[in-house]
Amino acid sequence: SNNGWYEGLKLYAPSTNNALKATNKTIKDDGTFRERHFLSRLLTISSNIINNWSIERDPSLANARIFATEPKISLELWTSSYQWDTSTKDIICIPNDSSKNIIYQLVT
Repeated sequence: SNNGWYEGLKLYAPSTNNALKATNKTIKDDGTFRERHFLSRLLTISSNIINNWSIERDPSLANARIFATEPKISLELWTSSYQWDTSTKDIICIPNDSSKNIIYQLVT
């Protein structure tokens, strides 16, 4: 089985693919303007992008873009998560006739 292969397994965190695509879109829109460039021009553009991103994330600036190293989870979400985790749950097994897969559903 492929435990944990699906994207919804880790809630409140972007999947690698989505974050990568978002960064790629930013580079294309702000840096290269979706045009092909010679290697020398591409290196100059890359250097400018890195320089701008470094300046934007300088913590000494008033409007700095702070890089998040861990997700911010509210007390309300922590509390409801704990209550759900400690609640009694039943697991229902639903066989799927069209494939060999079995669907498991939690009932609280």
